[in-house]
Amino acid sequence: MSVEDDLETVTHKFWIDYFELKNGRIKIFKRKNVSDKFYARFTFRDEPGYVQESLKTEDKDEAASVALEKYLHYEFRKKQGLAVKSKPFADIASEYIKHLNTQVERKEIKKAKYDHYRLMTERYFKAYFEDTLIGEIKKPQIEAYREWRLNYWVSGPGSKLRRYIYERSGQVIRSPIPKTWKGRVPTTSTLNSEETALRSIFKFGMKRGYLAENEMPTIRTENITWKPRSTFSDKEYSRLLAVGRSRIKEAEASKRDREAHQRFMVYQYVLIAAAGVSRDKDGNKRCLGSLRIFYATMRLLKGESLDLYDLALQMGTSVQMFQKTYSRLTARLKASKVKRKAFPVIATVEENDNS
Repeated sequence: MSVEDDLETVTHKFWIDYFELKNGRIKIFKRKNVSDKFYARFTFRDEPGYVQESLKTEDKDEAASVALEKYLHYEFRKKQGLAVKSKPFADIASEYIKHLNTQVERKEIKKAKYDHYRLMTERYFKAYFEDTLIGEIKKPQIEAYREWRLNYWVSGPGSKLRRYIYERSGQVIRSPIPKTWKGRVPTTSTLNSEETALRSIFKFGMKRGYLAENEMPTIRTENITWKPRSTFSDKEYSRLLAVGRSRIKEAEASKRDREAHQRFMVYQYVLIAAAGVSRDKDGNKRCLGSLRIFYATMRLLKGESLDLYDLALQMGTSVQMFQKTYSRLTARLKASKVKRKAFPVIATVEENDNS
């Protein structure tokens, strides 16, 4: 007797009202001391393992009819090249999160990735798809999810939440929902990041045999609209430095050494919000990246022989991205150099003939 046959014998000890259909490929039974409803276990040719599910009836004849109908459905899926064993999305998502946790323990991924993916999965993915079989989720369902996600904090479930419940260091934390979350619409970048995680769950389900390759739904990646950031004028930047220095001196005078040191290290960043320079002349809000752009702009304007490749390398970016960001400035610099350069006048053949 094989190990599988022995396991089957042990399993039967907990089955009652047991009978078979299709030469034993459909096993119908009730689970002793568990439920009065019938269950069915299906096995298929050339398919490892089995599929088991509740038939949701206590009547034997009805159980046989439902089980046969389900078996034929599975056989049809198999002939179409679809996965026979399917599970609700929520179950597969939970398996995926456990898989990520195992990867953290093996130090294959960082815990920050696990925390981020778990949060997205619990809050958005499982909340929306719930018990839908993963093989039944197609492009229309993905598009409907995206619309639901866009409205989550505006008019959806998030707009009604009062507390944010999460786990930290093994403890359950309950904190009020920040007011800034209410009415918040996710950016294209945020959606793309989340749907990368969603795509990973479907790929995991395919590897586990719950989803055939041709059942993978299309999860599109939106193009992100690129908007140039504003920078500072010399006068504005000088103002930032002056206020920053005064704040450092004030902390030093009060002998708050640690605070003075912190101000010294970050004053160029925090002063973006100082006495009228938090927005540029067009009303656009400035950010930390404005200082980075200001640095590059000053280097380009004041560095006569500065090579773009060297500056891009120093700033940790590619030459292509650098050219895209500063294309208008570099064009202006080239034009100014052409104007400054004197070219000798070369007489034409006609002019020599006339002389």
